[in-house]
Amino acid sequence: MIPFGFELEAMLQGRKELAVFYKSIGEEFDETGGQDFDLYVQKNEILKSIFYIKSYRDVRIKYTMYYFERSIWRSELYKALKKSMFVSGWNQEKENIERQLLAELMTDATSNRS
Repeated sequence: MIPFGFELEAMLQGRKELAVFYKSIGEEFDETGGQDFDLYVQKNEILKSIFYIKSYRDVRIKYTMYYFERSIWRSELYKALKKSMFVSGWNQEKENIERQLLAELMTDATSNRS
């Protein structure tokens, strides 16, 4: 598992395809933990997408996704999954899908860890 604050590094090393951050509208903090994703967005190396969901408590949540072009499908599936929770609820299957979408990719380096 990649700890918070190291998502960008993991993406640049090819160990992660999708990073997602969220916060309530009105909250004033850097949800990326200071990682400079936007530098790579400006260089067209990483794509950025933002979507909003209104929670059950009428709080608007802003989701910011960073991903590679080859992983557009992953970002679209993540967005649909999150939006579905307000239609049909959240369950273990959805939790498992979310975990897989955000998971560290298995590479020679990760599979050889002790």
